[in-house]
Amino acid sequence: MSPLKKCAGFLMVLAVAVLVRQPAFGQQGPGRPPVGATEYSLTAFPLYQFDTGLEGGGDYSVQRYFFRFDADRRMTDTIHAGLGLSYDHEDWDFTGATGFKGIPWGDIHRTSVDLRFQYTGIENWALSFLPSVQSAREAGADWGDSIQAGAVVAGAYRFSPRLTLGLGAGLFTGLEETKGFPFVVVRWQISDRLLLANPFRPGPTGPAGLELTYFLGDGWEVAVGSAWRSFRFRLDDQGPAPEGIGEVELLPTWGRVRWQLDRRWAFDLYAGYAFDGELKLEDRNGNEIGTVDQDPAPFGAVTISFRF
Repeated sequence: MSPLKKCAGFLMVLAVAVLVRQPAFGQQGPGRPPVGATEYSLTAFPLYQFDTGLEGGGDYSVQRYFFRFDADRRMTDTIHAGLGLSYDHEDWDFTGATGFKGIPWGDIHRTSVDLRFQYTGIENWALSFLPSVQSAREAGADWGDSIQAGAVVAGAYRFSPRLTLGLGAGLFTGLEETKGFPFVVVRWQISDRLLLANPFRPGPTGPAGLELTYFLGDGWEVAVGSAWRSFRFRLDDQGPAPEGIGEVELLPTWGRVRWQLDRRWAFDLYAGYAFDGELKLEDRNGNEIGTVDQDPAPFGAVTISFRF
């Protein structure tokens, strides 16, 4: 894939759930807590990616389970801070993988901690600083060799009540790679019911990309969207790349239906396809061993969110 695609995917993985709670950038929903108050939320989703063919023979499927806790506090009228903790488990089931001369990996575990700071004291501007640390590893891999860390900075300008645009940049290091990248923030309220924005909520497609949402009323909305994604993780000492690195790159494109039951509860149903997928193996020093393309992959997921 091109460097631009890799950078976009890198952002979506390492900043997953970092930008999701930013009030100035996110989708419509409940407002900020009052000054001095702290709001908490829990998010969980199961995802299933159906059998997906691999170049050279074989196929695989994935079951994914994601859990996240957020605490957000409005420190002053212009300063907002937050803490996020997440855990992500992927159960990969390969039926042959001829291109890798063996099963490349099994269960993958990700844990992350992120902080969020936002300043809105400059008229029409929202400035954010978002550091995070993540561990991504196959079951049995060394914990200390699985760490990725870095930060994102972003600024967004509110041109009108309907249009906010911004730019940001990130720098992350870990898993034998250091990478910087730019990205764009978009929130365009095209009409009272139609919104084009980055899907910053927690969900199976990640927080970046673009999503077009239509608000039906009475807590219902429908949406379509797409986003580049990239995952890197440390492997165990078995298989075709002992203590190496696995990487997955793809382009999920989805349809979504949301039911906002009340201020606390929300449910999202996703269905879509992951296009332009690629699985990659590297040795322990980050040198590429092999790459296998995959067929378009259908997936489905349900997201449950609770605020308290």
